[in-house]
Amino acid sequence: MAYQPINTGTVADDGTGDTLRDAGGKINENFVELYAREEMASGDATKLAAIEAGATADQTGAEIKVLYEAEADTNAYDDAAVTKVGLAVVSNVTGITGATAIANQVIISQANYDAIGTPDANTIYHIVG
Repeated sequence: MAYQPINTGTVADDGTGDTLRDAGGKINENFVELYAREEMASGDATKLAAIEAGATADQTGAEIKVLYEAEADTNAYDDAAVTKVGLAVVSNVTGITGATAIANQVIISQANYDAIGTPDANTIYHIVG
């Protein structure tokens, strides 16, 4: 069956459109056709069923991280980048009473920071991980 539009007439209640009973019948028949259709072509269903086989739902975070960092131009902030960010910063505090120059900024793990014992007062430590 093809789609059956409802004739609403030219002007409201001018008698040129479908009767209420005919219009209701068309509505019912249109819905019967919609519900009778196969919900998905079998080829599409097969494709969707195969997606889980290649999905990452069963991958660990570490596996995903390795794959992501292996891609070019991702701008990933990986472990190598974290290591490189230990920057020496020279602070100019000339003329500022009571100011102390910060000599270094270090990105460090909590475990390595805890192992320092007495942290250097002229170093800013950024704890990561």
